[in-house]
Amino acid sequence: MSKHTAELSHRSFLTPSDAEKKTLHLEITFDEPVAYLPGDSIAIDVENSEAHVEKWLKKFDRNPHETVLNKRSKEELPLFSYLKKHVNLQSIQEGDLSRARPLMPRFYSIASSNSVYPNQMHLLVTLDEFVNDEGEKLMGVGSHYLYKEIGLGDKIGLKIYPNEHFRLPDPHLPLIMIGPGTGLAPFKAFLEERIYQNASGKSWLLFGERSRKSHFYYEEFLTNLEKTGQLDLSLAFSRDGDQKVYVQDRLKENKQKLFHYLEEGAIIYICGDAKMMARGVNETLEKLYGEKNGVGADEAQDWLRRLKAEGRLKLDVY
Repeated sequence: MSKHTAELSHRSFLTPSDAEKKTLHLEITFDEPVAYLPGDSIAIDVENSEAHVEKWLKKFDRNPHETVLNKRSKEELPLFSYLKKHVNLQSIQEGDLSRARPLMPRFYSIASSNSVYPNQMHLLVTLDEFVNDEGEKLMGVGSHYLYKEIGLGDKIGLKIYPNEHFRLPDPHLPLIMIGPGTGLAPFKAFLEERIYQNASGKSWLLFGERSRKSHFYYEEFLTNLEKTGQLDLSLAFSRDGDQKVYVQDRLKENKQKLFHYLEEGAIIYICGDAKMMARGVNETLEKLYGEKNGVGADEAQDWLRRLKAEGRLKLDVY
């Protein structure tokens, strides 16, 4: 991993202002080219909101100027700065600083190709909004920091994390990319890189979200690739019809295409939610293989394990 400082140069919504689930496109710019590859991630140093820090200080009647010891760095800091930049506030809701856990960086998949944007990185970030036990509408620390705490032109501290297990194959090999929601991020980078390479291998993207009207991220980019024959695009917008449809449903509908791609040596990539989506996709792949070959669940699971062992099924899930 490598440590860098960058500038927030662009921030815009990819969803309407009244969308129940809001998603941002962010661009961060470096003073000079930085090295990263499609599939890599970054960890951003975030801070707590001033409002949350002030609420904590008031609740426990603490002086923001008193000095405390940062156990990790062994330096003395004003309490306000310590709480804002170094502490997970949820770990000290009872006011006991001895129980404080460190404020950890937030991880995001890079949504751009270094070949196309050598001085930049793009991020796809959904705002994590929720209501706490007291009925307050709150936002996750990372979301709040990137949306409200920093302004355009402000500096961001980050580390680049290479992901050697989520790399593009040779340009002639086909890709099957399954990425609902912000799982689309690395696949935007993949597609930009494949265009830059003038890759001969086919690309198939299965993307799902809530609504086409409000949650079709990078619609113009993706539909233009589809129109020019550079991308097969299968969409699943779960709230647009009477029945919910997910990416695994599109796999079932396109099972002949799936096995045709695999026969041509395709690599399957899955990015996004591990608990529901990735498990559902894996189960669908096993079921489709079993139906095609007339075999039971054990043999279908062995097939999926072989795909993983051969590097033909790659996951970046969380």
